Amino acid sequence: MVMIFIIAGALLSILMLVSKKNMKKAFLAFLVTQVFTWPLGLLFVALGKIQYPVRLFPKAIDNSFLGGFILNPIVFAIYYIHYPRNIKLKWRCLCTLLIIAIPACIEFAESKFTNLVRYKNWSPFYTWLLGIPIYFIMIKYLDWFFKNISNQGVSKNEI
Repeated sequence: MVMIFIIAGALLSILMLVSKKNMKKAFLAFLVTQVFTWPLGLLFVALGKIQYPVRLFPKAIDNSFLGGFILNPIVFAIYYIHYPRNIKLKWRCLCTLLIIAIPACIEFAESKFTNLVRYKNWSPFYTWLLGIPIYFIMIKYLDWFFKNISNQGVSKNEI
């Protein structure tokens, strides 16, 4: 039930918080995030840092499909669309740190109140710390990508 609730909440969030005109940008941000979160999740499971006793696809993979493939990418996609570009750097950094805490807090709640996550040599704090460079890299990459698209004659309405 918790998995269904998280998936439904994440999907409803993206539908409610991302406008139709920004859906393509959000989808690309979603895919770019999966490039980071999915392999890193696999790595930490293989290293024995985190264990996922209950998974959506238990016979396919030991990693959490929910966190690395759905939740984290949706949180970042929504954040990227609403990224506060016009405010001071310190406030942008604070916003980013708070947004990164959302998946880390959800993962912590999963470990504390359910059997979805079991920490071995890991902490939600490490998840949060790891999110800082990942979000920075993804924001820079997507900004660069969309800037280059518009430089090559693709109108912003096509993106």
